[in-house]
Amino acid sequence: MEMLYNIYYHCWWHILVVLCIILTLWESGSSQYTLIKPDNTVVFKSENYNSNCSYKGYYRYLEILNASGSPALFVGARDYVFKLNLENISDSASSNSIHPENYETCDTNNQQGSTSSKCFQCGNHVRVIVWQKDDSEFYICGTGAKKPQDFILFANLTVRKNGTSSSGVAKCPFDPDDNATAVWVEKGNPGNVSVLYSGTVADAVKSDPVIYRPEIRKDGNIESKLVRTVRYDSKWLNEPHFVASFDISTDDEEYVYFFFRETAAEFVNCGKAVYARVARVCKDDKGGRNALKDNWTTYLKARLNCSLPGEFPFYFNELQDVVRVNNAFYATFTTNLNGFYGSAVCTFDLSTIEDVFNNGKFKEQKDATSNWLPVQESNVPQPRPGKCSNNSLGLDDTIINFIYSRPLMDQAIPMREGRPLYYRSGVIFRKIAVENSLVAGQRVLYLGTNNAKIYKLASTESCSQVNEECTSLSSVIEPLQDDTILWSMKYFKHSSGMSMLYLGTDDQVTQVPVDDQCNHYKTCGSCTHDPHCNWDVSSKSCTADTSSSKATCSAIIHTETESGAAVVLQGSTNYKNWTHNGTLMECQPVNKTCVMTATGDLVLLKPRSPKSEGEYTCNLYGGDKITYNLTVLSPQDAALKRYEEWCDKFDEYKNLVEEYKEKACNAGCLQNFTCS
Repeated sequence: MEMLYNIYYHCWWHILVVLCIILTLWESGSSQYTLIKPDNTVVFKSENYNSNCSYKGYYRYLEILNASGSPALFVGARDYVFKLNLENISDSASSNSIHPENYETCDTNNQQGSTSSKCFQCGNHVRVIVWQKDDSEFYICGTGAKKPQDFILFANLTVRKNGTSSSGVAKCPFDPDDNATAVWVEKGNPGNVSVLYSGTVADAVKSDPVIYRPEIRKDGNIESKLVRTVRYDSKWLNEPHFVASFDISTDDEEYVYFFFRETAAEFVNCGKAVYARVARVCKDDKGGRNALKDNWTTYLKARLNCSLPGEFPFYFNELQDVVRVNNAFYATFTTNLNGFYGSAVCTFDLSTIEDVFNNGKFKEQKDATSNWLPVQESNVPQPRPGKCSNNSLGLDDTIINFIYSRPLMDQAIPMREGRPLYYRSGVIFRKIAVENSLVAGQRVLYLGTNNAKIYKLASTESCSQVNEECTSLSSVIEPLQDDTILWSMKYFKHSSGMSMLYLGTDDQVTQVPVDDQCNHYKTCGSCTHDPHCNWDVSSKSCTADTSSSKATCSAIIHTETESGAAVVLQGSTNYKNWTHNGTLMECQPVNKTCVMTATGDLVLLKPRSPKSEGEYTCNLYGGDKITYNLTVLSPQDAALKRYEEWCDKFDEYKNLVEEYKEKACNAGCLQNFTCS
């Protein structure tokens, strides 16, 4: 009987321990960041849209441009371009209408001719706004009711040439739902003429994806004919979704970089997979003379590796957004969204990308049934394919033919430190914005999710150890409703020092102050994890402060447990390690005495006195600590404590009875008792 009792007791004890750990994981996972619903946002919604078509403006394209000497927020919407005041986007907005010329004849793909469908598909959705510094004019390109159009606007947004437009094919998309990118490049081009580089599709059925530069003229003479990627060749582009493009100037050469995701041609023999890519072209490339005529002769591309390291890496293949900060690119990636999904942020250094393009091996497939393999160095012609040339029209045919069939690099571009900066399951990071300068010694990142939540991260860039957790989640900001899709997000720091995010959705543009939310943090630990905030010890409140000297949140928490009873000491996802009386604790893999959870908590399974007593310290990155002074009560002390607690409760009960009698006597309604 005693044996059965012991088995029963130990089984239930282990079940309770497991439940304790599960509850700890659940509670810790849901409370590791501060949820902020700001009450100081500013909204812009144009009154130009009416119910005859749609109230929605589809404010999907945002660009901050320093035009005419002062920066402003330019919004590409349906049939309109808006110029908004960065200080307050609801104040003094200016706009100009750019209606499509062929709205009435626009085909809505047999979608039952609904007003809302035609209103959306056959609008002129502006997807490119660039400031032509040399001419003090804006270049605008829109979908043009499925017939892309471009316009030139003066600084006051009036249209040049009485509103006439020219074809925008290959400069912006036909479909407002398509991903496209464009960048205005001012120097390094043939004739040193400013020109647009774009990545989009050049036909309405999306069979001709293109990286494109239009014809360049100077003083009436043609400096370069149009140059583009090879048509209908999956080795060059294979169902791409363009994400971003950048003007890159190095010490030696001038390039334009394109970031996109596409179906991986090198994986096709094994199935279908999407890979993230970066490609580059030389600015002075004029195409080939015969082979690759009107096509890039310097086009190279490589895979971007954003993955969780290990013997079998876990890849985040689908590139979503990229921003450049100095000589680094910060990018958001997701897994395929068909099943369990997650997102990651990875950083790529320009020098690393350049090294792969300039020195890495090329990749080739000799025939349709062969595997893709690296090209032997002895088979690479000289000068090296992909390098910029003073005269691409004079390149040798061996170099031209090599680039034509082998634009792909064998090596993937490695991420900085060999691991993601941050990753999270069950979340889709759609957009990214990064502060250009460090705040309190940390890089601040903002990740916009598909449902318009903003994850604010603080990253310590000096981290160097592979296993070190260098990035922490400060807060999650919810400025919009949950079902809102975020299409564009831009960051700007005003001369006053205020930092703002600008969000573009189908319904509105929203201005969100991101460094003025310190009052939402209620504890020292949550406050100091936000680089814009610091804890005021005297007032016990969180205030705006970007100094590198942060308050130390290391108060000692006194806690007790009974001998043999599991206890949970709450830590943080930002934990570095746990120590017991100054000695580093090792709980992985799970042993008989302790467990460290994925969220940084410490579970002591069978604490015994006096061995398990003393100080348990959770050391956090950044220098903060969470310290527990644990006392383990013997069975006798535990019984005495419970008796004392019962006595306290009994005394409390007696006091309540006496208080009740006194009030009842005063009211004259007491029965069965004698009032004194």
